[in-house]
Amino acid sequence: MTKRIGELRQRVVLNEPGATTDAMGQQILSFGAPVTRWAHVEEVATPEAQVYDGTTAKRRIVVTLRSPYVGSKFWTEKLRLTYQGTTFDVLSVRTLVQNQTWVELVAEALL
Repeated sequence: MTKRIGELRQRVVLNEPGATTDAMGQQILSFGAPVTRWAHVEEVATPEAQVYDGTTAKRRIVVTLRSPYVGSKFWTEKLRLTYQGTTFDVLSVRTLVQNQTWVELVAEALL
């Protein structure tokens, strides 16, 4: 479902993954320059997760935004985004309109 421009009231920061070389010469995952966008963010109810020795709360959001990257490979599940000071890993990416002007991201963070 597409949104109206006036509904894009929250700011999210997107970080595109890349590779850098560490001091030992190995390739490691890093995140490049942040891109800040206006978005519509909805909180989604999620159950708690069992992680190793205890229970951890999860926070899941659905982010809808306009895509300035039409036809690009920018939109992948390897993206990382920051919203309200919390860093989220993107779980899924969905194009909402056939001409790729709107994108929906489902992201999750362990708290």
